[in-house]
Amino acid sequence: MSETLSIFFDRFKGIRTKNPITNISDGEMSAFNMENVELNFSKKGDAVGIYSMLGNASLSEIAGKKIIKMWQSVQNGKTYLIAYAVDDIKGYLYNVDTSTYNFEILYESLSKSDVANGITVAQGFYDYFFFTNGIDTPIAVRIEANPKCTVINATDYEGRQIRGLGLESYDGRLVLTSKNRVHWSKQGDIFNWSDLSGNLTDSAYQELDRDIKAIIYFNNSLIAFTSDYSVSYLGNPADAVNFKKSGATGGGCSSFNSVVRIDNKLFYYDHLARNLFSYYLYDNGQIRPSNGFADEVQIFFNELDEQRINELAIIPLIFKDKNEIWFKIPTKDGKCHLLILDYLKGEWLKRNGDDFNHAIIFNNEVISIRKNKILKEYIKETFDGIFKPSIYEFNILNIGSDVSKKIMKGSIYLTLDAAFHNDFYVELMFDDNIEKTKIKRISKKFGENAMFFTDEDADISYGYFVDDDLDLSGKEMIDESSYDVIAKISGITPFRQLKLRFFTKEAPQTFAIKRIEFSKIKVKKAK
Repeated sequence: MSETLSIFFDRFKGIRTKNPITNISDGEMSAFNMENVELNFSKKGDAVGIYSMLGNASLSEIAGKKIIKMWQSVQNGKTYLIAYAVDDIKGYLYNVDTSTYNFEILYESLSKSDVANGITVAQGFYDYFFFTNGIDTPIAVRIEANPKCTVINATDYEGRQIRGLGLESYDGRLVLTSKNRVHWSKQGDIFNWSDLSGNLTDSAYQELDRDIKAIIYFNNSLIAFTSDYSVSYLGNPADAVNFKKSGATGGGCSSFNSVVRIDNKLFYYDHLARNLFSYYLYDNGQIRPSNGFADEVQIFFNELDEQRINELAIIPLIFKDKNEIWFKIPTKDGKCHLLILDYLKGEWLKRNGDDFNHAIIFNNEVISIRKNKILKEYIKETFDGIFKPSIYEFNILNIGSDVSKKIMKGSIYLTLDAAFHNDFYVELMFDDNIEKTKIKRISKKFGENAMFFTDEDADISYGYFVDDDLDLSGKEMIDESSYDVIAKISGITPFRQLKLRFFTKEAPQTFAIKRIEFSKIKVKKAK
């Protein structure tokens, strides 16, 4: 008994290692393995294609040092970039020129640290950047002042030094963690942490029964995380009568850099659970924790180096047409995984993480730090001149049965987005047998003089296809949906299981695949 089917996939998913998707009725397919590939809407309904990620290019570098982190600081209407870097002996604060990306030294008497934190706060007529590396006395930076840097005597009214990495600001106060304590500065004065005169503007602190890993302001309260629970503080900490502290809630946070606010959610990573969670803020003001977001990529968290857990970071990057949360996971081999949660699609991707330290949004672009360099992301086919392959590996395609024989009576057709360069390879592995593997190269592109563009008068879904700059073809109007090219793969060996892997091998190879169609598969069912 047999039947003939035609199946297609045009709703591609991200990495799923636990609950893979191969849904032939709805055209859905998830990746068993995926790197340097993103998911883009292909402008055909809700269809999602797989596209090679663009890499990066160096903007600037500083010799003999490693850049740990960089911050955008808006002070009195001017935008600055402030960077912390280290050599083998000590740490340095720099002002980075936003036009040339040259480094100007601000302060060079800091300890060497692999982590640091900073925040810009308003104090009276001036804005300050507050810096801490968790070791030294904190520094207040005002670029237009002389001197530009002021050392803060962060000591509480019991004489204890305040040194930590958890950092937040609200209600005219700066908040800094130190071991198991949360410290509030005097209201309106980030330089005063020890005033105790009985005024409601006084500095204050709260102690927990274990060290505090992170703090963040959310839903009119300050949430303090330990490694296995969180508490929230509401109100003025200098007002003992009205200040409120919540009971402990389930779930902790692993580091000062692994909690962020996005929309009405607070995302945090709990290493005890090996998962990413969020608090949802509902219209009635209630906050409820979510289920885990990272079930499908927990395998990567198992490689986290717990000795470097403070380097773990969640980085929100909402810009242009992208809504991404980058997740840096420092690994035991001294490197890191760089996972990306596509926030709108709810799917996990993986990007080249070699030497990655941190990233920020600056001028609506992603600026990253890798070793001693500042780079702009998503602009080149290579990563700082080094080629890194794009890989998308299917789950096993068996059409519901591992034993029935499938015979291709037709071909495999790939619908490629011709607005992008398509030159890549397809690996076909039959019946999980490496000896039966075939590799085919796909190269589809228009001629050198072909162009596609729109103008101000054209509808956004239309454009002109012309042969050259002189428009000698007579302005042929075409529908954007037809601006695709079809690649055909013939001669497919009969199989019981089939796995496809799309990949690139050298620059400038990339792919942009909207749809994969299997025409006329004869399925001979086992008796």
